[in-house]
Amino acid sequence: MNAKTPQLASSQPESFTRNADLDADAVPRSALRALLVAQAPLLATAGVLSLLCGVLELLPYWLIYRMVIILIGPQPDLGSLMIFATAMLAATGARFLIGGTSLLASHAAAFRVSRRLRHVLVAKIAELPIGALEGRAGDYKKAIVDDPGGLEGLISHTYPDAITGLSTTVLGAIFLLTIDWRMTLVSLALIPVSVYAQFRIFGSYAENVTRWHAAEAAANSGLMAYVSGLATLKAFNRTATTLDQLRGSIHALAELAATMTRRSAGAYAVFTISLSTNLLVVLPVGVAFLLNGMLDAPTLVLFSLLGAALTAPLLKLLIAMSSFERQRQGWTRIATLLEQRPLPRSNEPVLPARFDIAFKAVSFDYGEKLALRDVTFHCPAGRVTALVGPSGAGKSTLLALLARFQETGSGCIQIGGVDIRRISDTNLQSLLATVFQRPYFFTGSIDENLRVASPAAGVDAIERALSAVNLSDVFKRSSLGTATSIADSSARLSGGERQRLAIARAAIKNAPILLLDEATAFVDPENELSIQHALSQLAVGRTVLVVAHRLSTIVEADQIVVLNAGRVEACGTHEELLTSSATYRRLWAAQSRASTWRLRSSEREDFEYDR
Repeated sequence: MNAKTPQLASSQPESFTRNADLDADAVPRSALRALLVAQAPLLATAGVLSLLCGVLELLPYWLIYRMVIILIGPQPDLGSLMIFATAMLAATGARFLIGGTSLLASHAAAFRVSRRLRHVLVAKIAELPIGALEGRAGDYKKAIVDDPGGLEGLISHTYPDAITGLSTTVLGAIFLLTIDWRMTLVSLALIPVSVYAQFRIFGSYAENVTRWHAAEAAANSGLMAYVSGLATLKAFNRTATTLDQLRGSIHALAELAATMTRRSAGAYAVFTISLSTNLLVVLPVGVAFLLNGMLDAPTLVLFSLLGAALTAPLLKLLIAMSSFERQRQGWTRIATLLEQRPLPRSNEPVLPARFDIAFKAVSFDYGEKLALRDVTFHCPAGRVTALVGPSGAGKSTLLALLARFQETGSGCIQIGGVDIRRISDTNLQSLLATVFQRPYFFTGSIDENLRVASPAAGVDAIERALSAVNLSDVFKRSSLGTATSIADSSARLSGGERQRLAIARAAIKNAPILLLDEATAFVDPENELSIQHALSQLAVGRTVLVVAHRLSTIVEADQIVVLNAGRVEACGTHEELLTSSATYRRLWAAQSRASTWRLRSSEREDFEYDR
């Protein structure tokens, strides 16, 4: 307990430190290096074996060269030919075996690097405020799923292929130089053309890749929003083509792909042709040298085979450079995620001894939009405090700040006199049970979703919680009861039932502080009274902070805080606020009038619609 409270160096968030293992300033610069160094033995093995593969690719050419010399000799030695042929077969087999082993090593390293990187990224996201993640699903999906996958491909395939391709060309050129330097230069004559084409290809490649990733992220976000809103689209007889943002993002991605292809197609064709068709240069020059007595037949055969294929492996380098550039953009995106400042944490976390809540001069902005300004009030322990006010007044934001889904811009929030930044994440969440306005349930059974709140909850505890919110009979529709999948048609839940299930989940957690964000928003009148009774029982002995839009549900609250334009306008009981708060009186009068409103056929106006 809080026998001795450590002192903060300052009241500002900067006095708290971040997780040393995932320092946002250090990780982007050192994480990749550290991940690769950890797999150095496997990477070195893959590199050495890939280099050996490059040597083995050259060996058959040399063996053919030796066999041609024997064949055009005065007395061909069949025994030597058999030895060379056997050596060619062995070299080919060894190359496949060693190449396979190289790929095994590179894949093992790649899988370990991508796994560890994803662990780091997920751990980083867990440190960030929930608000930092909102509206950026496409970006985070790419950073966590696509970009580590790209790095995995770079290490597992591109790395060994690039070593093999480069070593084959370099070692082959060195070997050919020892045979005939003139023909070696002829074999490399088209290299300048390929280099020029490569510069044309990569001149704007980095900019195009950046634009591609941005367009792809926009399309991903649009598609995710489309899937989430399918029911709304069908209700209004609309399809994806009617969504300007989605349609525009997909068309922009397609247009960008077409533009990139048009601009690079010519240069890419020149690059490919110049590296793979140098036989068109080698063969005529070699024949001319042969006819003029400047070259013998075995050497012409060697250069026609190896010299013609000498630069083709460099195509792997183009693929490697393209992959590296794409991954460099991905690593920039990963680094941006890792550089985000996590929630400040105390070096010496403490646990409060009591459970009253105090907001002290709390301010918060969404960018340039004012959300809260100098909010100060106190929620007594074991009492119910309701937050009311017009839409956008900052009610739900206060709950988010208390749960540390966002970080206060200034001021502080205390539980039991302890700044919540001094409380560890695990301890803080153990103190809070929250019922959101739109509860989320995971794929799985009813039991599993309830045990998210308390993994050790027994069958009796689950049944009591469900009974308290009138859900016991609902799950009798299925023979499996609460073991039924939440997505099963026999246990398909209505909006009100999902809300009551969320209340049952909060009850199972048995936390000392209860946060209710309009918990009865989707409950039908038939069940509202029982839900209010269940909430009243759940609130006994707990500190309750409830956001309410229906004022009739909180008239018995111990304290009501009226928010208006991000500021506290008044605090008091229902009767007191009817006298002291103009905003509360207006809200109460509006809801009283709304409760008597009825739709009558005589009040409807005639209208026409296009079929």
